[in-house]
Amino acid sequence: REVTKKLEGISVPTGYSIEMAGTLKQQGENAQSALIALLTVIGMIYLIMVAQFNRLSHPFIIMLSLPMAIVGVVVGLVITQRPLNELGYVGVIMLIGIVVSNAILLIDRINLLRNRDKMELQSAILEAVRNRVRPILMTKLTAILGMLPLALAMSEGGALEAPIATIVISGLIFHTIITLVLVPVLYSIFEGVDIWRKNRKKRKKQGRSIIHEMDAV
Repeated sequence: REVTKKLEGISVPTGYSIEMAGTLKQQGENAQSALIALLTVIGMIYLIMVAQFNRLSHPFIIMLSLPMAIVGVVVGLVITQRPLNELGYVGVIMLIGIVVSNAILLIDRINLLRNRDKMELQSAILEAVRNRVRPILMTKLTAILGMLPLALAMSEGGALEAPIATIVISGLIFHTIITLVLVPVLYSIFEGVDIWRKNRKKRKKQGRSIIHEMDAV
């Protein structure tokens, strides 16, 4: 960015221009390609979840938890002082595919308790968190431990591949902790609004039926 700003301030004769080339230009192109790939992956994941849940709100709740993983990535890269290179972009795409499973497990369990066991909203949320907290923590801990040697750059050339592991580990840690709090809260808000709207429509229908009965009398 500093180089780009300095180049923009340089005046060149008519007919001449200054543009990025070489490695810097390639990095910019790779970043654009990675961004397109990331947005494509997010879109595909959302469509798959819509088909699974048969609703738009539940996948949207899961999508709202993804920025928490990105925050974890930024924190991890800042702490370790590692750059976001080409492999780092791959790590972000990997991370998005991994972290959504946390919220999917949680929301699927809540829906199961509400539909099968006919539990109230808040009771189903609390029970689902209790049931799923251990599997979520264990699966993510396994993934983190598997990536740890790569993050420590213990092998030759490991420094080049370390950012991808750093991104996955930091994103998983931050997102897993936040998911167990944020997703239930968002689910409670969205479903609470939905229940309120249904009750409101029901009261309106009851009011109309009473009016019709009074008119008939």
